[in-house]
Amino acid sequence: MRYKQAFILVLVFSICLMMAERAFANDSLAQQRLLYQQARDAQKQGNWSVSRQLMSHLKDYPLYSYLRFYDLLAHLDISHYQQIKDFRATYRQLPITDILERRYMFVLARGHHWAKLLDFFAKEPNTPSLKCSYFYAHYKLGQKSLAFRGAKKMWLYGYSRPQSCDPLFAALSRSGHLTARMVWQRYLLAYENYQGRLQNYLERRLSGKYRLAAKILKRDDANPENLLHRSAKLSALHQQSLTLVLKRLTWQQPRLAVAIFNRYANALKSNNHSNNALIIQLVRSVIRYPDSKLLDWADAQLYHHRDLTTLQRRIRLALAQQNWADVAKFLSWLPKKTYHKDVWQYWQARVDGKQGKSDKAHQIFKKIAKQRSYYGFLSAQRLGLNYHFNRAILPANMPNDALRNPMWQQVRELMFQQDFRQAYRLWQVFLTRQSKQQLRWGVEAMQNGWPQLAIYSTIHAKAWDMLDLRFPFAYQHIFTKQAHRFAINPLLAMALARQESGFYRFAHSHVGARGLMQITTSTARHLLAKQGKKLRSVTQLYNPKLNIELGSFYLSKLLDRYQGNRFVAMAAYNAGPSRIDQWFDRFGSLPADIWIEVIPFNETRRYVKNILSFQLIYAYNSGQQLALIKDSEVHVNPTAILAKDSDE
Repeated sequence: MRYKQAFILVLVFSICLMMAERAFANDSLAQQRLLYQQARDAQKQGNWSVSRQLMSHLKDYPLYSYLRFYDLLAHLDISHYQQIKDFRATYRQLPITDILERRYMFVLARGHHWAKLLDFFAKEPNTPSLKCSYFYAHYKLGQKSLAFRGAKKMWLYGYSRPQSCDPLFAALSRSGHLTARMVWQRYLLAYENYQGRLQNYLERRLSGKYRLAAKILKRDDANPENLLHRSAKLSALHQQSLTLVLKRLTWQQPRLAVAIFNRYANALKSNNHSNNALIIQLVRSVIRYPDSKLLDWADAQLYHHRDLTTLQRRIRLALAQQNWADVAKFLSWLPKKTYHKDVWQYWQARVDGKQGKSDKAHQIFKKIAKQRSYYGFLSAQRLGLNYHFNRAILPANMPNDALRNPMWQQVRELMFQQDFRQAYRLWQVFLTRQSKQQLRWGVEAMQNGWPQLAIYSTIHAKAWDMLDLRFPFAYQHIFTKQAHRFAINPLLAMALARQESGFYRFAHSHVGARGLMQITTSTARHLLAKQGKKLRSVTQLYNPKLNIELGSFYLSKLLDRYQGNRFVAMAAYNAGPSRIDQWFDRFGSLPADIWIEVIPFNETRRYVKNILSFQLIYAYNSGQQLALIKDSEVHVNPTAILAKDSDE
């Protein structure tokens, strides 16, 4: 049986070679594409002799460099040092060259080829593991001053470092450059980042006053209330540790944290930068967990420190409380440049309206309404005006001779070969080299059916008025079919996908969400189980058809749960329904614009505003009429929504 399989394999690749000979004689693109696929198949199976013979007939094919890349990547050893250097020199502009460099640096480091490592990498790398190898190479070659500067920079970090850093840190310690103060500084960083194991390891290396300071920190952390009864005089080390203890305490017991801070305020003033940062964090904790007894204290601190992020949070708290006098007061504290942004001008107009200054409010709303933005649309709706979309005309197509650009041809072939990840990486590099033609290339991408590349071209060119390129009707037939199936608006699902992934089907978030509509594995399994199906592999979520089906299904469930309220459903899609329940309890009943504005998560707030705006733009591009906020959505009433949900 084994001999039979081997015979079949030889026969198949003999046929491939015959086809290669034909392609060599008649060099058509279709034949080259087929040979490339066969060469990649051979590489994946480890048949390198066959793949190299096929490669010999593909030197004029745009993706020849990628075949060489995969070959070198599979044979990374010291004997290929010159070949890899030559590849880098020839294909410096390709993103795959960076991948090959990083991988080869690991090989050189593991083999202790320090001279070759520094010869190959003239600049400090970005990866922590490679940084340590880079600095250690300098140490081994006698460049100790540079090595120790780098080692100190790598040491002062609040998390564990890779094992490749151990020799570098050992050398730093033996040289006497790893001081007790540096160990203490890293101990504080570990505590600040909740890295208990690292903290315990570092504590064992402490001695004398630093060891005592560590014990005091642990004591204060375990029983912070006892700080109210101790001496208000602090040593320099205790000032450092107490600042961190209070920062941690602010999110757990803000009232106690403020009381302790007030007791030690004079002692903590000596470190002005750390003291200011602590005050800001205390104020933010009071805003997050409003306490009438502490808000006056927090507002007094905010008046003196005027931290912009904190001030904006305070305005949103005043909005949630519908305290228009406070909204007006805190708006007046904003820096002039920030105050004149659409968001705060909109709320200034709302304040003016509440204070009976209707003419002034009207003028502000009218000015904002000229913008194509969430606040522009919101202002236009308040005044009963038409929305302004400010749509620009697409540029002309690229001339045919321009389409012979080598990098464009590589992108085209990567897309044809369905190597979408590499195509997207190369497209980003390509656009940086086409500063005057980025939009025209975006048109070409759109006409080739590559919506995610077209979108990226507008971002790179900052062409915000190119609505046809920024908001393509990608996968429209799938969205329409699934929207009809689950009784939702296809433009809403499309706007959500545009926000979630930019129509990049291989999008993968840090929390494990995947695909066009960013479906997590747990959500996918739950939704498929309801249909009597199973998720066989997480890679299925990169399939546009399945991803849009699951995303539309989940969206329909959320819309039903929240009585068709799109922005509440969108917030739940992004932050989770449990968060919505918490916000309902926290804020109660609010007008729509206030409810959206006071969403606690910056990401979710932007997310909701974007999707509402995107759906409006999609409706405009398709000739449909749509309101930013529907009549049924103008007020969020949690009691009514939760009552319906409980009935079900």
